[in-house]
Amino acid sequence: MFNYCSKIIWDSLSIKLIRTFGLYYLLLVVAFNFIQTNSISYTPIWIILSLISTFTSALYETILIENIRLGNYVQKNFLKDRRKLVKKSWIMFRNKFIASLFILLGLILFVYPGVVLAKRYQYVSLISEDLLMGPIETLKLSRKISEEKGWQTFNIWFISSFIAILPVAFLNLLINNVSYEFIISVYGPWIGFNIPLLVLIPNYKIYKDNL
Repeated sequence: MFNYCSKIIWDSLSIKLIRTFGLYYLLLVVAFNFIQTNSISYTPIWIILSLISTFTSALYETILIENIRLGNYVQKNFLKDRRKLVKKSWIMFRNKFIASLFILLGLILFVYPGVVLAKRYQYVSLISEDLLMGPIETLKLSRKISEEKGWQTFNIWFISSFIAILPVAFLNLLINNVSYEFIISVYGPWIGFNIPLLVLIPNYKIYKDNL
């Protein structure tokens, strides 16, 4: 498992991914997260910016999933139909929001049920982007797909993410807080988006091929 986790980490940091998605990531994720973080003292504005930031993150994740799923790292096909992109992103935003509520509720009531729900709903983003289903249908299908090697994939992307973020966490001992916060704000979400997708997409394709 360690060798596979190492491969996933290196793939998530590949020049190919950075070259293809880096600019969109900086504009749609990092920039909006920065604006949201710096408005925390104004609660109403912070809430509005949080919703906008969550949607722009869904917009980026839609771009990321579509191109990785189709193996497209050159052409920017999503720019040709912006209305479809916005529609997909809205479905992604809505379905992930509902799944997150269930997971959060599970974590609040008791940690283990929350982890189980996180495993069940790990395919929500992929299904939302690919099939454009409603929230209930998406959650049901994600649960069905996760019945096959669900814990294995969940453990792989969780462990890979932990290993990838660990070295950066130690930078806090070597550099000042401002530099560290900047690095973690750029590096952390990048790992959080890429590693789960690189683990889940092959299993999602296998499920679809077997239908």
